[in-house]
Amino acid sequence: MHKFVPKSWLSFKNPDGTNMLNPKKLMIDLLVVFSGVYIAFLLGNYSENQKTNIQRQKIMISLKNELEYMRAFYPGQEKYQTLKVIEWEAKLDSNKVVDFYGWRYVQPQYNYMVVEYAINSREIGVIDFHLHQQLLAVYQELKRVEYAEEKMTELALNYQPIPSMMDSTQQDYQIMFRHNRFLFKKFTIFASDRASILGRIANKAEEALVSIDENFS
Repeated sequence: MHKFVPKSWLSFKNPDGTNMLNPKKLMIDLLVVFSGVYIAFLLGNYSENQKTNIQRQKIMISLKNELEYMRAFYPGQEKYQTLKVIEWEAKLDSNKVVDFYGWRYVQPQYNYMVVEYAINSREIGVIDFHLHQQLLAVYQELKRVEYAEEKMTELALNYQPIPSMMDSTQQDYQIMFRHNRFLFKKFTIFASDRASILGRIANKAEEALVSIDENFS
């Protein structure tokens, strides 16, 4: 059995014959709804872009300060460490050991919080791929210099002071001297590494600064 459906329902007309739906009004309503959704989307997108731009500006200012410090001051540290390495190598060549036990590096020695944050902000588009790679290179060198300093500290802590009254001909003296000389040799090697790494950090920081000035100023 077929269910009876009023003809007026099928034709979208009122019982008096007038149209239930006004095509012009319907188009206007749809246009208003679409426009409202589109404008809301544009405003949301604009707000998000503004937020990202503000965040990018803050990061770039802090990042430039951090990198500028590395570029300006690390070469001086590199020079000082290089001079100490030359001095220590001369001592080793003369079969001497300096009292290097006073050299200790308490980590963290270096401030690279902004570099690390900027690297992690790559996913939200704060920095581009090229700058991300440059900052990553700086970060890796910073971790290397920290490792060198940790090894220098470890070696310095293992230094065994030789009593001044001990005769250099005694067997105990010879054992302690050879032990300290071995540590001193390794200590000098890591110190040389530290000097080289500090120089590389300064150079890589300068390269990153050039990219920032060219693309984000």
